[in-house]
Amino acid sequence: MPSLPGNPLASVRAAIQRRRERGDAVECPICGGRFRRFLPYNGRAGAVCPGCGSAERHRLLWLWLREEDRLHGDVLAFGPDDATDARLRRLPGVRYTSSDIDGSQAMVAADISALPFADDRFDVVLCSHVLEHVEDEQGALAEIRRVLRPGGWAALMVPVDRDVERTIEDPTATTPEQRLARFGQVDHVRLYGRDVAQRLQADEVVDPLTRFGAEREARHGLRRQDRFGPDEIYLLRA
Repeated sequence: MPSLPGNPLASVRAAIQRRRERGDAVECPICGGRFRRFLPYNGRAGAVCPGCGSAERHRLLWLWLREEDRLHGDVLAFGPDDATDARLRRLPGVRYTSSDIDGSQAMVAADISALPFADDRFDVVLCSHVLEHVEDEQGALAEIRRVLRPGGWAALMVPVDRDVERTIEDPTATTPEQRLARFGQVDHVRLYGRDVAQRLQADEVVDPLTRFGAEREARHGLRRQDRFGPDEIYLLRA
């Protein structure tokens, strides 16, 4: 994944890796880099961009945002990845705010189920792989809708196990070991299933294969190849 800011050795290693992987088989829509492959990560082939460290879900979200020209006005990103955060901070026409429960990684420290923003504050809310960590999921969704202006929208992404019909929650699973066994990760509080779009109250589901086609899906490395793939975007309209 991306090197940490202020870590010279890691930055040098990342630069060497970028040079080593140069080619034209794949292209990252976030950093614009072209490489012979996306790097493996956590058992997934073709997962991570050697240039910016983006994963499949980051590239899918950014490609959709840019191709449909959706980034304007006041934008809130909750828990953004490094690559997307860097692009959003420099994007003309966007008044950008990042937020996270850990304020050291964002502009505003906040609990997504109790956001410290006024009603109708944002035109766009981006929330990728956050809700699976949040106890009060429905409270978080209500807060996202509250801070959206009329005509605004939110793009939500969560990991989904396609073999599970209905989302699994278990309040008795409180230890890391129990949550790993029940939900697939030590800090998750639910395992989303095929009912995810209804549960998140999505007005539209963006699927990479349908939206971009197989060739571009492969070119940009959009499909997560494990039990939680493929990634999709769940769109909420205010």
